Amino acid sequence: TVICPQDVPPKGLVRYDKTSRSVAQIRLDLTLRWLREMGIEVEGGVMDPDPFVAVKGAVREWGPDEIIISTRPYPRSGWLHRDLVKRIADHSKLPVEHVMVDLEDEPETHVLVVANQTVGSHALIEILQRRAMEAPHRFTIICPIGATDQKAERAAAERLRRTLGQLHAAGIEAVGQVMYPDPLASVSDVMQHQPADEVVISTFPKGKSRWLSADLVNMVRGSVGRPVEHVVVDPDAEQMVVTEAALLDTTADLNDTLTEDVSDVTVTLDDATQVKTGEVLTFDLAKESETWKSPDGSVTLAYEVMGFTRPDKQDSVGIMTLTMPAQNEDVGRSVEIKVTGSASNSRRFFALYETR
Repeated sequence: TVICPQDVPPKGLVRYDKTSRSVAQIRLDLTLRWLREMGIEVEGGVMDPDPFVAVKGAVREWGPDEIIISTRPYPRSGWLHRDLVKRIADHSKLPVEHVMVDLEDEPETHVLVVANQTVGSHALIEILQRRAMEAPHRFTIICPIGATDQKAERAAAERLRRTLGQLHAAGIEAVGQVMYPDPLASVSDVMQHQPADEVVISTFPKGKSRWLSADLVNMVRGSVGRPVEHVVVDPDAEQMVVTEAALLDTTADLNDTLTEDVSDVTVTLDDATQVKTGEVLTFDLAKESETWKSPDGSVTLAYEVMGFTRPDKQDSVGIMTLTMPAQNEDVGRSVEIKVTGSASNSRRFFALYETR
């Protein structure tokens, strides 16, 4: 069982409680992932900010036979300044082992990646993959949403999930977390408790990025004392990866432009044998993120708006995720998506692009 006490901000600083948990959760997720990859059965949780109170609670909850306490070396460890190891040993009456870790001696380059709307972009992922190929790297990706809005949080969490999935599939070590304060405060929180060797900030171009309007990149450069790379993601270029959509899984992410009333979607296999006949599900004009389901609830189409192509916000662009039962297709065979429009005289249009 691994426990990670929440972080405590320095005196004079105010921080969301969720942020304290997020920073601790990043470290916990990385540790659990490494241990599980080694075949070790492990569980864990983020605990009380006071490490002594956290250990007392964990001993009551899980009843361990031994305790291992990991800290940084004495000059940089607040826990050792408070004589934590001896206090826990005296209280618990259990064998206690103390392990000191100097993060500056870690063999990998630790990169903090800061991105929100652009976190799943091809440009950013390609840069992270290139770095990982050149030398050992591990990445901590944070998505500061600047608010506690549940809709924004869900959208950011889904973008982050897809990005981590792509990096893990490529064998790249990465963890991530949605953060709640502004991006500068988020960077400060992570750097204080999990220092990175470098920082990568991903934004839209000037004029389309609130972060650049606030001069975020230069403020981070002036505050962290580490190399900072700025990645600019062109939202228009991201829509032009390929021109033909092909789905190979029961759940597929499609980069789409959605502005047409559509009557139905018919799914067929590549040998033209229909899996379903007639209407599978109906979806309509969407200017905001929305989800549609088939009448029996077995097929779901989710649309997440990522931006707009016109100032009046009449044409939206974003990610479509189609989910259908696994029994509707055979592994290794491609699936064809057919979209039939209902407004034949409409000037609205619908287009799909594959994302990679």
